Amino acid sequence: MSRVRVPAAGLSSFLFVTLLAPALTAAPPGGTPICRERGAQSSPAAVPDGGGILVAWLDARRGVLDLYAQHVLADGSVDPAWPAGGLPVTESGGAGGPGVFPDGSGGALVVWFDAGASTVFAQRVQANGTLAAGWPANGRALVTETLNGPSGRIFLWSADPSGHLYVAWNTFDSSTERLLLQHFDPSGDPVWASPVVAGVAGLGGAGSPRRSSMPRRTKRRSYGAASRTSASGPSRPHSPTSRSRTAPRATSPT
Repeated sequence: MSRVRVPAAGLSSFLFVTLLAPALTAAPPGGTPICRERGAQSSPAAVPDGGGILVAWLDARRGVLDLYAQHVLADGSVDPAWPAGGLPVTESGGAGGPGVFPDGSGGALVVWFDAGASTVFAQRVQANGTLAAGWPANGRALVTETLNGPSGRIFLWSADPSGHLYVAWNTFDSSTERLLLQHFDPSGDPVWASPVVAGVAGLGGAGSPRRSSMPRRTKRRSYGAASRTSASGPSRPHSPTSRSRTAPRATSPT
């Protein structure tokens, strides 16, 4: 496993990679600089590729959010075959944080959500530092349906070692919200004739869920000096002096 970190550096953020385990056999103590371009680099993601790691990140060098990728060799150095400063994965200007997965051929699939287009995209990056032939310069649209609903926007992705992608998203109409799942092959084409319905929520009177099999976030609580936290709103401090409303149970004389 490898980790990427983004330290602040004046008007720029320089992207570094730090060794954690055997994906890289060596790296400078302060990490390997991946990108030194002006503008912020953020939301990095990395995946081992058998000969080092491939890193993708959000990049604001143009003043908007694009995605770039870079290959780091097993000795901790940046691959000289790749473009200096990174390979543009998309320059749409509206990219979100990426997910990176092996494509089964030594390259990687980069997946992201574009807020401006309200669409999930993917791009295939080859091991030689170029985009795969036949893939659009700004990525291939995988999901173009409305990606929101009463339970909030949901989009999840994963992949298997052969480069097949699995993308989940939610969509809704006036009465029903659905969580859908589709399987894509390494070319970005859907494998299933239609998405699988993974969850359904019926909507009641004012648009609130009436019965739901959609995923729910759970509440987390901690007590003492900490405060209660909940996904539904701000927390209120827990008072260690608060008393239980349950009356003490009487005991029989012995």
